[in-house]
Parts: sequence; C-alpha cells; structure tokens
Amino acid sequence: MRENKRSVKLILNLAVLCFGVPEVGLSILINNWQACWKHWKNSTEKIRKITETLYDATPALLIGQQALTLAALDESDNAS
Repeated sequence: MRENKRSVKLILNLAVLCFGVPEVGLSILINNWQACWKHWKNSTEKIRKITETLYDATPALLIGQQALTLAALDESDNAS
C-alpha cells in the first residue's frame, strides 16, 4: 500500500513538472486517490456484471429470434 502511494505521488509530481498541474490540485489528488480508485473499481465492476448478464442472455435471445423468424415464415406460408 505504501509503495502504491509513493508511485502515485511520483506520477503526480511528474505531472506538475511536465504539464504545469497546480500544486493545490495535486495535493487534492494525492489525498483522494484512494477514493477515486474505489469509485473507478466499483464502476468497472458494474460494467463487468452487465456484460456477463448480456453474455449469459445471448443464447435465449437467439432462440427467441429464431422462433419469431420461424413464426413469421409460417404465417407467410399460410397466407399464400
């Protein structure tokens, strides 16, 4: 944990040197980086769950699509 915090401080200090990020903003980022990380991690977890749900539902959706297509073809044959 301490190593991660040191790495973040180093990266943020480089941002100040290279891009002129204000030091006040830098201290806010350093103090709140864990909260930002947790928020990002929670967001990616939600996206992963949605993706898994869609992936799990795909076979049922394909079967439903095939059933609708067959029903439409059957109706068009009966109409002829």
